[in-house]
Parts: sequence; structure tokens; C-alpha cells
Amino acid sequence: MVSDPTSLERMHQLYHLPVIPLPDELSDPDTLYHPNAHFELHTCSPPRSPHHDQCMYTEDSLRLEKTAGLYAASMTHRISLPTYAHPSSPIVLREKLCGGFREGRVTHVWTATRAGETVIAKIFDPLYFIDPYEGTDPFPFVDLSVSREVEAYHRLEPLQGTRVPRFLGLFVSPLPTQGNRTVYVLLLEHVAGQDVRYLVPPPTSDSDPDKVENLCSAHRSAIVDSAVNVFFDILMCGVKQRDMAPRNVIIRPPRHRGDAFCAKEDCPVRFSVDASNVESVMIDFEGSELWDPDHEFYDQQTREREMHSLREDFLEDWWYGKYGI
Repeated sequence: MVSDPTSLERMHQLYHLPVIPLPDELSDPDTLYHPNAHFELHTCSPPRSPHHDQCMYTEDSLRLEKTAGLYAASMTHRISLPTYAHPSSPIVLREKLCGGFREGRVTHVWTATRAGETVIAKIFDPLYFIDPYEGTDPFPFVDLSVSREVEAYHRLEPLQGTRVPRFLGLFVSPLPTQGNRTVYVLLLEHVAGQDVRYLVPPPTSDSDPDKVENLCSAHRSAIVDSAVNVFFDILMCGVKQRDMAPRNVIIRPPRHRGDAFCAKEDCPVRFSVDASNVESVMIDFEGSELWDPDHEFYDQQTREREMHSLREDFLEDWWYGKYGI
């Protein structure tokens, strides 16, 4: 924290210095993260979580970034590679799920192959972070995001493979084409199914059909109830999901296919979701809150009471951009 007036004045002056751009060869993240890109992996421990969740610049860190640039600053944050073991099996990127320059996020998420298995690779890279508040230091923000997500998956171990993906480990990867700066890579199980964003996409224009409105009442209630029940299960483990966006809820394929699961002909999930048995999986815990486990939701009556109070508000808001519960 900056407290004395002299430091505040210096910080103010530093904030107003021009930003040093990334070198041309590093300015496009697609030159690093692309299909068939290989990443060497070394097993590592999670970083220590910062003392303050805000991850604000210190005077020294801001001066380094403003006078030397973000890329040079990244070289001072290289993670030490273990000298006592060979690298783990590398990953090969396949399909981008999200990435590029991201506002408020440091992650690039891809499907990847590792030793013949399809996995999800979540790469934490501070170089392409866009700070909407212009005060967040991306390096402690990476430490916060990584440490919080790893701890969340440790707490969620009883739910791994059912309600949340299996956690396959945390690794560090050196980047030879970028001066051997390092990034954290978190590997997760690739869950079969589709997220709700794709199953029931909101309209992108006035002329688009509103697939949300076309959901039959049975599917509408079943999908939301399943997602909120997973939220309660996760809360009982001491993790609160703060980003309940439809993209973070995957619905597994139905166990039986063929016949329609509802009679409404324009229901967008008529053949893809079994309303009588919706199996939801929650993903993305880098922004979660870590609480004491909440055992209140072991009681079914409590769960049903809370579900009833949430359902009406959450039903509409979920697809239209209001994700908190």
C-alpha cells in the first residue's frame, strides 16, 4: 500500500508515463499460442497468494514496467525450473477456447493433447493482460489467479470427475522464443459435452430467433436447477463460484439418444439435453472465493428453499449477462 504523500505523488507521475509497447515479434499472442504449438512442462508448486486481492502496483513494480516495459519486467518474474527431474510429457495445442488480449484475465485456454490424451490447458500469461482499471500489476494477479484456482480444485477433490473436472496438475513452461520467460500451465480433464452458451445461445441481433425464449419450461427449469445444485455442492466444499456465466456450465451428453426429450418443436435442446437427468459440470475457478465449507446445503429442505428463492430471478438473468447468485 502507498501511504505517504511523496510516494503518492511519485506513483501519480509514473502512471502518466507512456506505456512501452511489447516488441513487434511478441505483440501478437497468436504467434505463441496457435494450433500445433508445443509446450514443455515441468511440475511445480503453486505460487504464494498475494497479501491483497487487489494486486495493485508498488512504486518499484510500476517504475520497472514504465521504464523497461512489460516484457523486460516479465524476465524478473521467471519461475525457477526444477533441476532434479526431467520435464513431464509436453502438450500440443489443438483448439483455442479463449485467449488473446483479455480484459481482466490472464488466461489462454486450449484443448491440447498430452501423451495421446485430450486435456484442457489453461495458460496464465501476464503479457497479454488488459487491465480495465489501469492499476493492477499483472504479475501478482497471475499469482493470485493460479494459487486460488489450484486451492479451489484441492478443496473440490470429492467432486472431481463428476461435478467439476479432474485436476491433472500445475506446471511451469519455459518459452524459448521469448527469452525463456515462463508461464504457469494448469491441466484439467476434458469434459465431454457442451456449455450452455453453445446449447442455448442468446440472440446477437434483433432478427435472430431468441433460443432462450424458445426453451420449453421443463428444460428451462432443469438446466438452471442443475447448475444451481452444482453451485451448492461446490459451496459445501468451501468454494464460491463468482462467475456463473453459461460458458462455465457444461452439460454432459444424454445417456440415451434418439427420441426427443420434450414435445416443443422449437426447443433448442429438444434432442441434446435429457430434462429428467441433466448432468452439469462447473468450470473456471480462478476468480472464485475461498470460504469455510458451508454444510447448510446438506439439508434438502434448505436447498429447496434457497433454490425456490433463486430460480425466478436467475432463470432470466443467467442468459442475459447477470451471473451472480
